[in-house]
Amino acid sequence: MTATAFDTHKAAKTLSKAGLTNEQADAHVEVLMEVTEGIATRADIKDLKHKIELLGSTITGKMWQLQMGTVIFVLGGVFTMLKFM
Repeated sequence: MTATAFDTHKAAKTLSKAGLTNEQADAHVEVLMEVTEGIATRADIKDLKHKIELLGSTITGKMWQLQMGTVIFVLGGVFTMLKFM
């Protein structure tokens, strides 16, 4: 997954200005970084959506080939049976 830009220093500074001690602010920022680690970004989701769409079109094409192969197989069997009639 893509790393998201996050200014930890600015976040800790903002928390300190809000009344937290430097240690508390640092702890909050550290927890926030741990919690948000691995969260998908919009770019990640867009990329995954694109991959799923490509996979879907590939699967649709393979299903079409399989269906046509089945139709040809059945028609071949029908024509073979008609020869013997």
